[in-house]
Amino acid sequence: MISVQSAMLVALGFLVASLLGLLIGSALWARAVRLTTWRIKQSLPVSEAEIKADRDRLRAEFAVRVHKLETALEQAKLERARQFIEINRRDASITALESTATELKSELDEHVNARRVLEQTVADRLPRVEARLAEAKRLLFNRDREIAELTSGAKRHKLALEEASVLTQQQSQQIENLTSALQGKAKSDGDARFEGELVLRTEVETLRARTREQAALIERLQQRLGQNFGADAAVADGEASAALQAQEIERLKRKLADAEGSLAAVRAATNEGDAARIAFESEVRDLKSSVEDQQAEIARLRAALETFDRFEGKPTLVRESKLVLKARLGSAQAHSDQQAATIGRLRTELAASHERLARQAAHFMEELRRISQTGYAGVAQPLRRRSPRLGGEKLAERVAEVPAAGEPITERAGNVQDLAKEIRRAQALVGNGERYGGLTVEETPEPTLEVTRDVANGNGVHPRLIEPEAATDSTQRIRAADAEEPVTAAEMPQPPSILEERRRPRLLDRLSGLAKG
Repeated sequence: MISVQSAMLVALGFLVASLLGLLIGSALWARAVRLTTWRIKQSLPVSEAEIKADRDRLRAEFAVRVHKLETALEQAKLERARQFIEINRRDASITALESTATELKSELDEHVNARRVLEQTVADRLPRVEARLAEAKRLLFNRDREIAELTSGAKRHKLALEEASVLTQQQSQQIENLTSALQGKAKSDGDARFEGELVLRTEVETLRARTREQAALIERLQQRLGQNFGADAAVADGEASAALQAQEIERLKRKLADAEGSLAAVRAATNEGDAARIAFESEVRDLKSSVEDQQAEIARLRAALETFDRFEGKPTLVRESKLVLKARLGSAQAHSDQQAATIGRLRTELAASHERLARQAAHFMEELRRISQTGYAGVAQPLRRRSPRLGGEKLAERVAEVPAAGEPITERAGNVQDLAKEIRRAQALVGNGERYGGLTVEETPEPTLEVTRDVANGNGVHPRLIEPEAATDSTQRIRAADAEEPVTAAEMPQPPSILEERRRPRLLDRLSGLAKG
């Protein structure tokens, strides 16, 4: 156990240590205070000058710091102003962009709706447009076919004109031969009938002059018909462009107008049949012009459809093209209906014209048959009754009734047949055993005056003078309503054979030689 002594010793040691610590600690504290005071004195100004200098230094530092802060503040204000300006500009741009985006969105919605409506409309109307285009193509094909038929008919009329011209030349040669026969008779025979024969020769000269005039008119008409055919062909082939086509059409119309004026001047003295033919040709030209206009309209419609396909994504252009296409389709439909009515009327007129031509041809053939049945007496007596000595109708008056070359083919055919009958009557008079200057008209087969018709197309009646051996079965002869044999001019009665000291070539042999040459 710890004794009291030990505890007292421990307490005494602790007390001694505490006293020593107090003594040493006070000395250490005093030294620390002294060092701290010295350090503070070293760091702080002690004199008034140092205090002023330190205060001035602090003021200078503060002023520099304030200046820096003011400069930074100014820069911050400028930056803030710039940022405000930029923010305002961006706000304006954002507002404009938002309005533009709104407009574009509304326009996009409108375009989408319009496109849907347009697609639906196009899908609904496209079959009808295609059907109309097919119908227009079919009508154009029919127009082209009818125009080709009309052109072939005009060519047949032209061929008939050429045949009539050849027939007129043959008749002119016959008239010249008759005139030479009359002159020979006038020189060799001085009996009482010389005066009548002189009058007959004068009338034959008049007939020959009239025939030459007809031949010249026929030649001019053939040239003008050739010009008209060339104009029609140029109009049919001139579809390169709309502007060039319009100019070509105008030029051809002026040319046709000039040709029609010339033809009208030539045909001023013709009858109602010629006027109807002029009207028919005018309607045919109008029909050709209408067909060309319709072709141009279809070309424009095709261009409009191509434009529609090309601008399908642009609703405004598509809408305008749609309206233009609709208007043009309506115009083309009305024009097509008008042309259909015109074609129907022309077909009716063609049928009536063909029927009239058939009646006229039947009438002419009936006249030829009646003349052939009357025989020698029935032909010679009327000519004797018409001689100037008996006060009858003169040959010049009968020739004056022959129309000009500008008349239709059927009327000229009838006039040519009348002229052929007069020549045959003169041949019968000459062949009645009478010698005209040593010329005796012997027995000879006469040429047949045949009226042919194109059976394939049903239009065009063509008279021509053919020899008996040259007649062919390539054409169908128009028969009378109650007859079955071909309608031809019968041969005249055979004159008595008279031997002569001087023989000349026969009249019809020379005509046949000219025709074959």
